Amino acid sequence: MNLRVVIFQGEEAYIKKFVDFPDQLYIKRERMRDKQAEAALLRGRHCLSRTAEVWGILVFNREKTVGRCMASFYDGDDHGFFGFFECIENQEVCHRLVGAVGKLAKQRSRTSLIGPVDVSFWMNYRLKIDHFGNPHTAEPYNKEYYFRLLQAEGFSVMEEYISDIYSVAAVNDKYSERLEKQLSEGYELRSPAKREYKSSLKDIYHLMTEICRDIPIYKDITEKQFLALFSGWKSMLDLKLVKLAYREGRLVGFCAAIPNYGNLKTGRHTLPESFRILLKRRKPKEYILLYMGSLKKHSKANFMLSTSIQKEINERQGSLTGAVVPKDEGMESPFSGLAENTYRYVLLTAQL
Repeated sequence: MNLRVVIFQGEEAYIKKFVDFPDQLYIKRERMRDKQAEAALLRGRHCLSRTAEVWGILVFNREKTVGRCMASFYDGDDHGFFGFFECIENQEVCHRLVGAVGKLAKQRSRTSLIGPVDVSFWMNYRLKIDHFGNPHTAEPYNKEYYFRLLQAEGFSVMEEYISDIYSVAAVNDKYSERLEKQLSEGYELRSPAKREYKSSLKDIYHLMTEICRDIPIYKDITEKQFLALFSGWKSMLDLKLVKLAYREGRLVGFCAAIPNYGNLKTGRHTLPESFRILLKRRKPKEYILLYMGSLKKHSKANFMLSTSIQKEINERQGSLTGAVVPKDEGMESPFSGLAENTYRYVLLTAQL
């Protein structure tokens, strides 16, 4: 192979090669990438562009693209991030990509790399390591060999995550009684109306910035940036599957599930994509639990939220893929012991 590495910012010819490269690796139903968001990041026009320094990296074999990734750096960090990682099954190509990110990181006095992180904690991170061939909306997806290639470059597992798969399972009387008891203790559980979507999203922003602050790769963003990132979910959500737990007028926990739209991206949709959303929302058989969390002092809200979501999906006779959570993070849930399968993901790190 005659390999050549290009590190760039803003050059349109390279941006097109960057966003188009995954089409060479994946069949149509496995293509999970949002080309518009990737291009906006590389042009410095994304809502998160001002939060990090971003570089695109391409590897060519003669004139053919064989690998890509994006490097990002935040002020005050000891590490750099790599994300949007895609590569043919070739160790030398992977080595060139990692080497280019490492070179940029050393020039900025970073001591380690973390990834895959697609620029921000708020976008997409983690590497899928098992159960390939069936992408799920909003869950990471990649080629099966990436873990092996990156391990050979010196990366080790920093965090491990799991996502459980549940078939239809009834919520028994014990769980229903416990839910009613907690509601009588001063908690309020509700789903937002359409007119409340934006205000609820603002409440969720403030809650998540508090819940997630201790996560190692967490970075602050503004409320305006959060709304720009997540307002596009509205057309894909069934608001009955968004559950908000309040105590004394303050949001203390929430969860949200969504029909499994496969590889359909969030944000702006074409007319065929909008039609596909409408069809899928009518009677989906699979649901994805996007997120569930609560303030530590209100951890019992997790039980309330998961039970209410379980009851809703049970009535619809649907299956549920649980939210991606750290493997060692205990989360009280009536789903415990009912999982039929588990998907695994990892976050990797390497010293420079």
